[in-house]
Amino acid sequence: MKRKLIAVAVAGAFAAPGIASAQVTISGKLGIVLNNIKISDELPARAGLHKSQTYMNDNASIIRIGARESLGGGLEAFGQYEFRPLMDGNSTGPAGTVQSGSATPVSYVGLKSNAWGSIRAGTDITWSQTGSGLGTSAAQHYSTSPILSYFHIGGTNTSFSSSRQRNVIIYDTPDFKNGFRATAIWSASPTTDEKDLATGNRKGRAWYFLPEYRASNWKAGYTYMDQKQEVAGAGTASTPWDLKGHKIYGDIKLGFGLEIGLTYAKLKADHGVTGVQLADVKKWLLPVRYRAGNNTFGAFYGVSSDDKIQAGDQKYQLTGVSYNYNFSRRTNMGVSWIRMKNQGGANADITSTTSASYGTINSSAGLGEDQNMLALSLNHNF
Repeated sequence: MKRKLIAVAVAGAFAAPGIASAQVTISGKLGIVLNNIKISDELPARAGLHKSQTYMNDNASIIRIGARESLGGGLEAFGQYEFRPLMDGNSTGPAGTVQSGSATPVSYVGLKSNAWGSIRAGTDITWSQTGSGLGTSAAQHYSTSPILSYFHIGGTNTSFSSSRQRNVIIYDTPDFKNGFRATAIWSASPTTDEKDLATGNRKGRAWYFLPEYRASNWKAGYTYMDQKQEVAGAGTASTPWDLKGHKIYGDIKLGFGLEIGLTYAKLKADHGVTGVQLADVKKWLLPVRYRAGNNTFGAFYGVSSDDKIQAGDQKYQLTGVSYNYNFSRRTNMGVSWIRMKNQGGANADITSTTSASYGTINSSAGLGEDQNMLALSLNHNF
């Protein structure tokens, strides 16, 4: 539930008669999760090391400040800024100073019109904005991004699209009242700061197009991505890369609290200088969710196929089940079990990243190693 805060003191001190103040809201989530992760089919290099670990993490806590102001004539100004605190305090910088969590929170400012739609600029969600599953449980400490947003290049598990990307300008169509909407996104440099004037490196950029149709009990959509990696230095045999992606997705509410979804994605990567093909993979994701009163049960199964270009077997599978109990509309507790099955040429991780707030360095999988995780979490939304 959002708590609306009217800037009374500021408005009273500085606003002239007849000038309305902006409406400011504070919302977010506080969450903590206890994880146990185990490595199986381990490599010889792991000899002498522990094969399991229990640790506590922040569960994607967010403090969000939003603002809106009516400008008249159907025009509105809006924006938001996010803080991503670490409830566990595990991520530390120099001299043990606690960091603020993600360096790329969803923060932007924009204008919205009833006639022509909205435009905003800042840091926001792009490729993972759609078709990422049903959110099987608010208790989960995992995401489907290992399936939909990662691939292997040169033996390395690489994220081609983080859940939040920088330097984006986003246009959303107006409400057509017929269930259709579309989003177009452009970025000069989605994964790093822009440095064109300071270097002779090739320039990066990205385009995304996301049309979607929603009905009363189902939705279907498509996502197109065209991304050109910006790389410092001369590059390597696998960088810089040019990436194109297609995603088709949909989900349906079948009644009695049951929902089913399906996502298919195809990704191709070429070397941005030589034109050599680097990767060609297909990905599938099948999420299911069942709600009964305060109880939510979820499951999903995802597959990233073997690469058509690279030698070896890069196929991996991600499976998860979860149960969540809602004490109220804002507070919930739940448990999840997740398994990552890697073939000999794959080293995908359950948690997308194995450093900072989402995991630990020792939990990272080696080529062909499998992971099992059990997670228990408590979350409060406000």
